[in-house]
Amino acid sequence: MNKQGHASSFRHRVAPSWTWAPLVALLTGGCNKPRDWDCEPPARYFLIPDPKRGTGAAPFSIDRPGREVKRSVLETHPVGIRLKADTHRGNLEMIVPRSFDGYPDIAYSETEGILWYVDHPEDVAPMKLFFDGKSERVQIGFVSRACPTLDSKEWSCEFGKEKLYFMVDMTCKHRIIDWPYDNEVLLP
Repeated sequence: MNKQGHASSFRHRVAPSWTWAPLVALLTGGCNKPRDWDCEPPARYFLIPDPKRGTGAAPFSIDRPGREVKRSVLETHPVGIRLKADTHRGNLEMIVPRSFDGYPDIAYSETEGILWYVDHPEDVAPMKLFFDGKSERVQIGFVSRACPTLDSKEWSCEFGKEKLYFMVDMTCKHRIIDWPYDNEVLLP
């Protein structure tokens, strides 16, 4: 078969132009759905050495993180967050040793830069969603007890009594998440 014969048989296999219209409508309709935020490990954890400076609406600031610490030296820490794109409501996956890991329902105010727990709206934490030039990122402030030595290489330690301020930094992906529920919490 020569090239001309092949080209003509190929032209006959292309669908007529009227069949493309429903396909284009289907594809563009599916792309208009807002993509939810899905942020998960790998995560980096930082000590906040001076948490009271520049607080704004949040109880402490995450604008000036200090040294990086290993997750193993922290008693409680976030490891993932999912937020609905249209409402900024979702859940935060927390590691809480010696108890059930938590998935508290949260809401996020981008203008104030805070998240709060739906069941306890008085409990707020600083949070930022942003694009760093390479990827979408989230930074969340949290309070936890830690090993007395933040350089500890042990997987377990006797946590100190004092609660310290930390920040987690995670990479996010935009996905359409199949939510098992729909929080109907009003943003303050």
